[in-house]
Amino acid sequence: MQAIEYTDISYAEIPEVLIYEISEGKAVYYRDYKDYLRGEKSPEELMGSSYLQVFVIMKIMKHLLIHLPDTYHVFTNELGVIVKEGCRRSIDIAVYS
Repeated sequence: MQAIEYTDISYAEIPEVLIYEISEGKAVYYRDYKDYLRGEKSPEELMGSSYLQVFVIMKIMKHLLIHLPDTYHVFTNELGVIVKEGCRRSIDIAVYS
């Protein structure tokens, strides 16, 4: 991976894969995205979940699957949802009926 001096590039040059979500038409980048630009991390290293996050999501999922009626569907894994034009959110857990 080639290092990039991030002070010399515009936001238009940052790869789309580093965008976590879009709010009001503005990109929200993964935490530590500058480490990728410096060549210190891969995109996969930026996108990973912590043990605590995985544990909490698992506990919530278990509770929802036990207590929700079968007419509901529970989705996980950073589901990309377009709230309105120019506003894309990543949802860890979504419940759909």
